[in-house]
Amino acid sequence: VQTLGFNDKKYSHLIAFRLNDHFKSDVQVNFYKKDQTFDSVFISCKSMTQESYKGYGHICKSTVNSYCKKWNFDHNMQYCLKAFAGEFAVGGSKVIYFDNSFMTQYRELILKNFREKITEVFDDLFLGKQFGKIPNFFTVKVGDILFVCEMKDVLEYARGSGDVYFGQRTINQNLIIGNVKMTANRKSRNIQFKMYYKEMLRNLKHKA
Repeated sequence: VQTLGFNDKKYSHLIAFRLNDHFKSDVQVNFYKKDQTFDSVFISCKSMTQESYKGYGHICKSTVNSYCKKWNFDHNMQYCLKAFAGEFAVGGSKVIYFDNSFMTQYRELILKNFREKITEVFDDLFLGKQFGKIPNFFTVKVGDILFVCEMKDVLEYARGSGDVYFGQRTINQNLIIGNVKMTANRKSRNIQFKMYYKEMLRNLKHKA
């Protein structure tokens, strides 16, 4: 109770339960007062292994169609992102990156769309505002230690400078949006978003 910023003397007990996958929050915690009214907190729960060098962690994964519908991306955006996700072959290969010659005509379009929609994209990835039960806290479990951060701080860190660009490498480039990396899971033909949790925890005020 104290870790989440509540006065433990104000509450008699709490009940926590797992939410379904429809929400960005994984857990809802109800803090009950003596009169049986309660205050609710919603938590997004992540984990990483202690052995992970950078603590590369999952944020969100879905189909190209789903993201394009939510973010109102046009047919051209949908087409090039499907190629990136491996939904169809380009030059005989289903593994292409943004430095591939096929992407040349789409690169500026991709940057333009993500720069214009960056607030909407991050709100969707981290908060899922369209579903309700928006997370107040973001936790990362490392071994037996649970790191707790306020979601507003995580969202600010994730957005970073707000810059959108293609990866630092000259080959096999993914898309970088602030401090978040967009990659392709070609086995499932999905787009996924990841972030380095270790670096985030170093930069944020967290409680463990």
